[in-house]
Amino acid sequence: MSQPVHRIPHPVPLRHPGMAVRLRFAIAAEELRRLVQNETVRRSAWGRPRISRSYELQFDTPDLALRDHGVALSLRRVSGAWTQALTEGSPGGSGARAYEWPVRRRALDLSLASTTPLAKLLGKKRIRSDLSAIFSTRLRRKAWLLKLDGGATVGLHLDSGELAAGGRRERIRDLSIDLTTGAPSFAYGLGLELMDAVALRLEPRSVTERGYRLLSGKPEPARKAVRPALIPEMTPVEALQRIAATCIGQIQANEAGFLEGEDPEYLHQLRVGWRRLRSALSMLRDPAWKEALEPLRPDLRWLSRSLNTARNWDVFATEMLPPVLRGLSRRADPSRSRELAALRRRCNRMRERYDDTARDAVRSERYHRLLLKLGRLLAAPTVWSPAERLGGAQRSVRDLAAAALQRRDRKLRKLGRHVVTASAADRHQVRIEAKKLRYTGEFFVSLFSRKKAKRYAARLADLQEVLGVVNDAVNSAEMIAEAAHSGKVPLHGNTVELAAAWLAKIEAEKLSRLRKSWTRFSRQRPFWAGA
Repeated sequence: MSQPVHRIPHPVPLRHPGMAVRLRFAIAAEELRRLVQNETVRRSAWGRPRISRSYELQFDTPDLALRDHGVALSLRRVSGAWTQALTEGSPGGSGARAYEWPVRRRALDLSLASTTPLAKLLGKKRIRSDLSAIFSTRLRRKAWLLKLDGGATVGLHLDSGELAAGGRRERIRDLSIDLTTGAPSFAYGLGLELMDAVALRLEPRSVTERGYRLLSGKPEPARKAVRPALIPEMTPVEALQRIAATCIGQIQANEAGFLEGEDPEYLHQLRVGWRRLRSALSMLRDPAWKEALEPLRPDLRWLSRSLNTARNWDVFATEMLPPVLRGLSRRADPSRSRELAALRRRCNRMRERYDDTARDAVRSERYHRLLLKLGRLLAAPTVWSPAERLGGAQRSVRDLAAAALQRRDRKLRKLGRHVVTASAADRHQVRIEAKKLRYTGEFFVSLFSRKKAKRYAARLADLQEVLGVVNDAVNSAEMIAEAAHSGKVPLHGNTVELAAAWLAKIEAEKLSRLRKSWTRFSRQRPFWAGA
């Protein structure tokens, strides 16, 4: 029996250091000449580029059982030789395992998987009998081996071809950077250097993911946050790298759905990922880390503003505005009805405008550069202070977690003591701190008692929800006023005032609930105490 060849699975475009790195970009046809003629590529290339052609068949059942189990099975032909590949887990994930076997012909041999953990799954009669090729890929690869200044070795691969699935076809034109030797930061640095001369954008989806997308004809569902797999033996730095990787994964998983579709859930989850990432980046108190992060803060704030504004208008237009308009329409005269309809149209136009602005931001070179800079920063060993500056060589990830949670819990309790009578701006700040605390708790929950953490999280989530509704009511009044004055001619009458009064009533109702939510939360004991 052929023996499996264990290989490093294809990583996600951005991931934490300590593992192999692959950065994948989309490149337009008109940029190919600039890439080939790029000075860095020409200067660093070790020999002439190699050309190869491949044909790959992806297998699954009609109900996509393998994909649902996180398994990929394929046959691939390169230079006339066939290989069978089997991957378990999310490509590039910390628990992913991959196997390859040479096979004699274009036919699956499932007996080769008998010694793998997937033998039981592939041994099921239903799966074995229903397997068939569901999509195919034909690619031409031009590969350079680059030796960079500093000693890193990188494979630069240009893949051009076509993906076919479900009677549909999609053009593939990807550029990937595969780090062979050297620190992961070299891969990110090369990506940034190439972007100076060639128009590139990060492509977070693998060819396999795009194949399933093409097969279904619709985007994948919006991706929610995934709790990072932390273990007590990790260092604080390793924990931050793992946490950041899960946040970036959520951000990139929702990019395509946000850019291509109308479902506001993609924007919501993309923004959640971004907020979680910013919370993670601010956890370390290390001076060297804070100094290294400082140059990125303008770009971090820029993207946050764009996503926040668009999401606020989504919530307003889909959740807050409809009941207000229904309430005001019940006894409206014809002139008031026309004004309400005009207000609805203006609000929808404002929402579309801010959504477009956010999409432009996510499409922009500035956004893709920011992700690369973050990846390089997280991967750069020179950024981190010596262990003693992180609190001592014996400091554990539990120490980091307890310190971060205690600091944020203390700040929330201090700001929230008078939350019911506070100004709208102060309540908003309390809401922000509640979010940061909740995200931090979700990052580290696996390190503590789940029972205690669950009870604490429930009280915090309730507080955050009430604060969110109160904040949405305040924001909605401002948005209605902005929409009413957004046209060439402002809306007349007192519709805006009536709508504001309606929203003020909602705010007052929720403030009474806020008092109870705050009292319940303030009585909760920290679940990290004594860790």
